[in-house]
Amino acid sequence: MLTPGTTLQDRYLIERLLDRSPLGDLYLARDQRTEQPVDVKAITRTEPDIDALFAREAAALVSLRHPALPAVVDMFAAPLGRFVVFDHIPGLTLEDVRVRSSEGRLSAEAAIRLVQPVLDALDQMHRHPARLAHRDVRLANIRVTTAGQVYLINPGVAGQSGAPFTGNDPHADLYGIGAVLYTLLTGVTPPHPAERLQRDTLQPVRQIRADLPPELAQAIQRLLSLDPVQQYASAADAHRALTESAPNVVCPRCSKQNRASARFCRSCGAPLPASDPRSAIRAFIEQLPSQPVTASPADTTAAASPFDFPPSTAPTVITPLMSPLLRCNPTHPHPRPSMPQPSPHPQPGSPRHAGRLLLHPESIQALPRCQAMPQPSSRLLANPLSKRQQMYPPLQFRRHRPPVRRRLRQSAARSSSADG
Repeated sequence: MLTPGTTLQDRYLIERLLDRSPLGDLYLARDQRTEQPVDVKAITRTEPDIDALFAREAAALVSLRHPALPAVVDMFAAPLGRFVVFDHIPGLTLEDVRVRSSEGRLSAEAAIRLVQPVLDALDQMHRHPARLAHRDVRLANIRVTTAGQVYLINPGVAGQSGAPFTGNDPHADLYGIGAVLYTLLTGVTPPHPAERLQRDTLQPVRQIRADLPPELAQAIQRLLSLDPVQQYASAADAHRALTESAPNVVCPRCSKQNRASARFCRSCGAPLPASDPRSAIRAFIEQLPSQPVTASPADTTAAASPFDFPPSTAPTVITPLMSPLLRCNPTHPHPRPSMPQPSPHPQPGSPRHAGRLLLHPESIQALPRCQAMPQPSSRLLANPLSKRQQMYPPLQFRRHRPPVRRRLRQSAARSSSADG
């Protein structure tokens, strides 16, 4: 184990330990050349073929590009072991997200939304010519940034999957996805696969949360299966099954039900969370409390989906066109006086079309209960408005233009008088 203050390659200064696992230790370090934080993965095993396996997989990770995978900065072997350096991803782990959520668990839509980018990254790793596998998919190795980007960090480089999986078996990663979903939805950690080989005590997910869709419960059960025949053939198949099993989303504009994979509402065309997943995840992360939430066992009601756009609870304030002059307090107990509606066909020459802002007399009387407003001019108080002016509310319109035929006649008359 490396101690804080250790320098590797005269470049990476170890600051603290981030995670320990049988596949290696993960440290937070600082790159002294760029002054940027990095993650250093230490592999200290001593198998005979570890050098060749490390060189092959590290080189394959360097060539791998995916939005949900951190970039490889450096790789090297030193007397203290073999190391791979990744970009440091700040943010919350899925375990942090879970403990800060209501009742210590997430809604079905939120859990699926957070896992989908991870499945995309795993699918690209499994289809790589080097047949890469992560081998350590769990809540602590999935991070979410404040921008809404999900990352799968800390891969098990040059490692072996635990029993009953061997080598680069992709089913080990799919089992990890199932365990992540199970914990996010129920708040309970499923038993280890090796324990299930001795005695399977896994409780079905719907026995803990009966409000989950049956299709989603079946997909999680397949992901947690120890039988390769019952498992999904690939991460892409698991991604497709989870997308189809996600609950419907409600359009924030027309309140119509839509499929979770729909990007736009089929009724009104409004954008849905699937059209911009990162924005939906960012909004979900922003509404989480800064401290863990204590779960209440007495409350068994299902939480609302965090990716729905709830209606605002603030009072609706309609600001008229003269808002630069009047800023009224909406919480004042006395309502504003009602104004008569304007005529749809204003007459030419009306003061309403003179390009000025006219105040209704009742609005002038209401000025003392408004905040930060200029006093009306003495000319406006000395000259009361005419009946025609009182029929119009204090709105501002553009100048009136005569009809086209009248303008043509006036133009022709001016032309004839000029010729005469």
